[in-house]
Amino acid sequence: MTEVKDRVERLPQHAEAHLSWAFITLMTRRLARKEPYPPSWTKKPQPTDS
Repeated sequence: MTEVKDRVERLPQHAEAHLSWAFITLMTRRLARKEPYPPSWTKKPQPTDS
């Protein structure tokens, strides 16, 4: 029962710190990519002749 109690009584700062590290990791991976965007994002739709 103490294990559950410990999880419930964590400080909000712990959750904030976890989110901060998650966003830092995400942004670092995005900045380190060789291509800025996947190629599918940069393709323009082909015009269709109707």
